[in-house]
Amino acid sequence: MAQEGKTRWQRIQAVSRKNRYQNSLLICLLALAFAAVFLILTVFSHPKVEKQEQPVGLSVKTLLDGSWSAGVEEGFRDRFAGRERWLRTGLVMNRLFGAEENGGVYLGKDGYLFEKPADRSLENGLKCMKLMERFAASHPELRVSLITLPSSWTVLSEKVPEGVVTPNQKGQLNQLQQAAEHVTVVDLTDALKANQKEVLYYHTDPHITALGAARAMEAASEALGIEPVEFDAYTVSDQYSGYLAVQSGNVDSMDRIWISVPKEETAYKVIDPETGEVTTTLFDEKALDSEAPLDVFLSGGKPETEIITTANTGRRLLIIGDDWARSCLPLLVPSFEMILFLEPDSGDIHREEPIKAEDYTDVWILCSQETFLRDARLANLLADGTIE
Repeated sequence: MAQEGKTRWQRIQAVSRKNRYQNSLLICLLALAFAAVFLILTVFSHPKVEKQEQPVGLSVKTLLDGSWSAGVEEGFRDRFAGRERWLRTGLVMNRLFGAEENGGVYLGKDGYLFEKPADRSLENGLKCMKLMERFAASHPELRVSLITLPSSWTVLSEKVPEGVVTPNQKGQLNQLQQAAEHVTVVDLTDALKANQKEVLYYHTDPHITALGAARAMEAASEALGIEPVEFDAYTVSDQYSGYLAVQSGNVDSMDRIWISVPKEETAYKVIDPETGEVTTTLFDEKALDSEAPLDVFLSGGKPETEIITTANTGRRLLIIGDDWARSCLPLLVPSFEMILFLEPDSGDIHREEPIKAEDYTDVWILCSQETFLRDARLANLLADGTIE
């Protein structure tokens, strides 16, 4: 019996040694594959590496769940000249093992890249709504509206990697609506979801496309009391690669840039109040060949932009917005005789006298929902004496 027990124990030990050998061999093969891919992408370069923290331990589990490459990437990111090649290597390995992110960017379906959502508290948004409510109550003759554009991970939720938790932007907007009495809060989520077969957001950049902006304005028109505008969408570039592509190492991905133009032509001129410069277009073709192709809209933005149109509608619009709002402006030209667009993120607004609210019929805050929740500067313009 003792001999039989010893033989059984020896068999167990042999199996255990075999399993350890197989696991070690798998780890070695995976590590060699990783090194080979990195070596090829770096073209046998030898970047200078500075001292870094100890990376996540190498094991079958950490390789398969992506935490090893993420830990190593964290240690090496921005510490040597071949960062782009390193990210590309990480992208190849993470896709090979089914990881959901690389370089802090979520790798979605159909080539979509999503930036990690920030943990936004609704507190700032509710404070901004109070400022809007106070302004609207003191100017009952104005149509005061909040139009927020939802993030790509809200509209394209089916393309976000499984298991990734994103904020409930629709729920946040419902709370803002409940806090609004004099302000019209426009919810565009369902309307954009209904059109998500179209390219409403860039694949490599979190911004909404001009096509998405046109669909948003189309959906908001009834609530804003304007006629929906028929439009044509034109591709002006098919070589755009946004910052999410660079950040994730997916630098070979390319997006199209569209502009949306109303079918019914309305003449207009664009004035920079600070310099007095006058142009007759809302687009800057030269920007398409620059390092910031999305500056094709309003040349990248200015603190103030005034648009005078030939529309005979009796409506005059004051918009406070962000860079997301720029691609919406061409669709608003047929509906307003004059539009003043304020973009505080592009610089300080310098005026000798306050903007007179009585010169307008409509006042909007038009921006991404993320901007409204984090940046109080937009709503502060309604309370700091800039507009009275």
